[in-house]
Amino acid sequence: MKRIYLLIVITVIAGFAAADGARRAAGGKPTPDASRDLTTAEVRKTMDQVFRAQIRASLAWSDSLAPICGGEPMYHLMRARLYRELIPVDDEQKEDVKRLAAPLHHELEETIACCDTRIDAGDTDPQLRLYRGWAYMLRSHVQTYEKSFWSAGRSAKKGKEDLEWYLGQKPGDPVASSLMGAFLYFADTLPAAYKFVSKLLFLPSGDRDRGLQMMELARGWNSIMETDNALILYSVYMGFEGRYEEGLEGFNHLRRQFPEHATFVRPFAIIYPLLPDRGSAFGDSLDAAILRLGQIPPGERDIATQELIRFERAFADRYYNPSRSIERFETIMKDNPPHPDWVVGFSAYELGRLMAARGNVEKARALWDQALADGRIGYLHDEVRSMVSELDKYPAGTGAGPADVAAIYGDDEAARAQVRKALAAKQDPSVADMFYLGEAHLLSGDAGQALNAYTGAINPKAARWDEGYQLLASARAGEVLGSRGEFEAASKHFERAGKFWHKEFLYDWLLEARGRYFKRLHEGKETMPPTLLLTTER
Repeated sequence: MKRIYLLIVITVIAGFAAADGARRAAGGKPTPDASRDLTTAEVRKTMDQVFRAQIRASLAWSDSLAPICGGEPMYHLMRARLYRELIPVDDEQKEDVKRLAAPLHHELEETIACCDTRIDAGDTDPQLRLYRGWAYMLRSHVQTYEKSFWSAGRSAKKGKEDLEWYLGQKPGDPVASSLMGAFLYFADTLPAAYKFVSKLLFLPSGDRDRGLQMMELARGWNSIMETDNALILYSVYMGFEGRYEEGLEGFNHLRRQFPEHATFVRPFAIIYPLLPDRGSAFGDSLDAAILRLGQIPPGERDIATQELIRFERAFADRYYNPSRSIERFETIMKDNPPHPDWVVGFSAYELGRLMAARGNVEKARALWDQALADGRIGYLHDEVRSMVSELDKYPAGTGAGPADVAAIYGDDEAARAQVRKALAAKQDPSVADMFYLGEAHLLSGDAGQALNAYTGAINPKAARWDEGYQLLASARAGEVLGSRGEFEAASKHFERAGKFWHKEFLYDWLLEARGRYFKRLHEGKETMPPTLLLTTER
């Protein structure tokens, strides 16, 4: 479910939108089958349709241009960019990915072959190297979707060589610089973020600081790749730099600008459980976005990402509104969406955790048996078995918090106070009780009492299915400490939160990134203060 390319692929898909289509890669020498390449206006139109969820319409329009543009490099690069939107990149099993990626590979091969032929014939137009470099890089990352890592590394090496050559001819070119900046950043950052990257270590080394600076400078250019540039940078802020505030602000801008594009809603759905001091209104806005996405014709919308967002809403409600979470997970299992291919099995896994906490042991066991029978979530099976082994230790459950959890996150302070007082009066509170007591204090504006409660949730030895509460309690405590300027302690709490991680989607990256952010603040290497915690301590 978590792949190395989930963020780095943005690096290469961005570049294809960037080139100035008005400049012919042929140096003014069209092939016999085409009279011209795409114009800048046509490239802009294509990219706008990508973000307006009009992929099929754009492909049909592109088909109509084949008699005059077929065989030209930018034409095929843009078609590859369109096909990229149709690939379910979050799937765990890669058979469908390989099948759906075949048209994309064909377009990239057309670009590479065109550039090879013209370069071999003596054409000196530098754009040829730029286009070919992009094609190799995109092919590399599609190959990582397919788990063809050796091939991906070889393609990336060729792509980087072409891009470096191009920058040698045109130093400072904003488009090529932004693409190279992203490559330098990820090549340097990923080995520290994810050990799986060792399979690709034969790639050239990177430079995090230089790469980040190049990406940030590229943001100010009014180029064809402006939106993709922003997508790269805001993903970096959230998933690698731990600067949640800037990433969320950026994605919020993109979401308002392109409400039809599911990718710009996705970050909010994933990170929602990690956002302190957010009431139910935030979740309601995500539900509205899901409904809006559902109104887009099935052939045009990104159904896989929409289903991922729907799953993440159910996961968030596991903490914010458990009863509704059960309904959401059961609906997903009933609907059985094909993509992402792991959401049904993961829903059974999460639903089992809720049932175990509530003492419904047989229901939990049945759900986990279903998860174990689902080969698409094989990476989860050890986690499931460890939880099954603990079921008999807690025949009455471990407690899922107060009956009216949703009242904590609503707008009624009196209702929240009632729940808070009941939790505070408990003589033997569960881990969930202490977590929700912290939430009630935090939403009422008392960060100090919230920190005490979160600490009470973190420290006890808990059943494995309850460690999700401890993960969030550790992260919340980190944010409270960070808001006070206690950055070293905040970093350590995020490090501890990661020890409670149970394969939640991308959460190890998000927690590690936020921990590094607070560590940089402690060391004086970061200047942007944390502002996620909106309440003030009373």
